[in-house]
Amino acid sequence: MSNLDDNKQIARRWLELVSEGRLDELCVITAPTWLLHGAPARLPRGPAGLRALFRSFGHIEQQWTVEHVIAEGDQVAVRATNSCVQNNFLGIPANGRRQTFTATFIHTIVDGRVVETWRNADDLDRILQLGARIEARSHASETGVHAMNVTYRGTVYPSQCDHMGHMNVMWYTAKFDEASWQLAAALGLNAARFKREGTGMAAVDQHIEYKRELRGGDVVTIRSSVLDGHEKSIRILHEMRNDETGEVAAISILVGVHLDTTSRQARALLSDIWKRAIRMIAEREGDVRAAANAETFDPAIDCVPSSVSGHSR
Repeated sequence: MSNLDDNKQIARRWLELVSEGRLDELCVITAPTWLLHGAPARLPRGPAGLRALFRSFGHIEQQWTVEHVIAEGDQVAVRATNSCVQNNFLGIPANGRRQTFTATFIHTIVDGRVVETWRNADDLDRILQLGARIEARSHASETGVHAMNVTYRGTVYPSQCDHMGHMNVMWYTAKFDEASWQLAAALGLNAARFKREGTGMAAVDQHIEYKRELRGGDVVTIRSSVLDGHEKSIRILHEMRNDETGEVAAISILVGVHLDTTSRQARALLSDIWKRAIRMIAEREGDVRAAANAETFDPAIDCVPSSVSGHSR
């Protein structure tokens, strides 16, 4: 059996042990320095981090089904589907409801142990399955809408409409894409910086909720803000409104990863970007104090929160 096959087996076994809750055996194949990217803030490294992660689950019955496994070098990518019943997820009670979602794990495996894991799961779909809904503020005069950056203004052209007479989904994606680059520039992630530092941004996950139809001639505005982030990635919110009616036409939530364009590996975002991100979150929530505290944010200690109300250092 080749080393690649061995690593594939370990990656499969890792999820089997998670499904069965066999934590002690899981810790045996997890390196002392194991690091989980996409983990809760301040999760310890190594087996201690695994134990803390399992405690955070509360009562859970889960089963991972591996769909694809791809290995290259010391890395193994696994795409899997989880079916679980958990007391609550992100504070939303499950009330016995079963959730089914997909996730991708990329493991670095050295000498038979997992030393690093990247996790990207469809957590948005999980909370929607539990009954959560994304609701935009109903009034353009509310602080949360005005404080979001205007990142796009435009018109729906007849050529952008399909046989149903409304704007085709591809154009929602295109307009949100333009808005994403405007927001990136507002964070300090512009073309000049990318060229100077040899970096770039890539979208790895996007969800769009269509709320109202848009037709030829409608004028739209997109406002955007940061939701939260991690060391090398940032999650943003776009809200598209019909200017005439004031109604929300669509909402997009997107995750972008900061990349080294030479190595094609994820790269940490610098502190000046995080400070602007914290300020955006604070302004969206109308939290003047937290906006001022953005200058004291330390990315080596803190994680960009979805709510800034607890960020006071």
